[in-house]
Amino acid sequence: MVESLGYERPPLPDGLEHIDGLNLDIALETAETNPAAGRVVQLIDLMLKDEEFNWSAAYAALETVEHELKRQGVDGCELGWWTKLKRLDFRATANSPEALGIRARHGKPTGLREGRMSSHDANWLVRRVAALWLSSSYGRDESGTKLEGPSAQLGLERPNSTPEAGA
Repeated sequence: MVESLGYERPPLPDGLEHIDGLNLDIALETAETNPAAGRVVQLIDLMLKDEEFNWSAAYAALETVEHELKRQGVDGCELGWWTKLKRLDFRATANSPEALGIRARHGKPTGLREGRMSSHDANWLVRRVAALWLSSSYGRDESGTKLEGPSAQLGLERPNSTPEAGA
C-alpha cells in the first residue's frame, strides 16, 4: 500500500516470524501446565490490552522469561534473543517517570528525560522474546519434565539461538 503512494515499505518488526510461528493452541496448553508460561501469557495479554502500552506488564513478562532461562542455566543474551544494550534501554525507559509519566514502573526520578526505547520497539522485543521462550517450552512442565500428549512432541531440549537484528 505505501509503495503505491511512492514511499518505501518500512521494515517489518524484528522477530515477526517467531511471533507468527508460535502455535497459540500449544502455547496455551503449555501455560496450563507450566505456571511461568501461564504468567507470561497473562502478562502479554495485559501488556496489549489497552491502547497505552503497559510497561509494567511488559517488564514482568521479560523478567519471568529471564528468570526461567537462568533457572535452566541459559542466558537470553547469549542465545541472541536480546542484546545487553537493548535490555538496558528497555529497563531504563520502563523505570523512568520523567520519560513515561504514570506508565513508568517507578515513581522515583531516574534522570532519564527521554525514553531510550519506544513503546513500539519494547512491545516487539517482549513479544518476540516471549514467543521464542514459549516455543522452547512446549511440552515441558515447570520443572522442565517432558509432558505426555500432543504438545510433548514439540518439546525442545534447549531454546534455539536466533540472532537479533540491529543490535
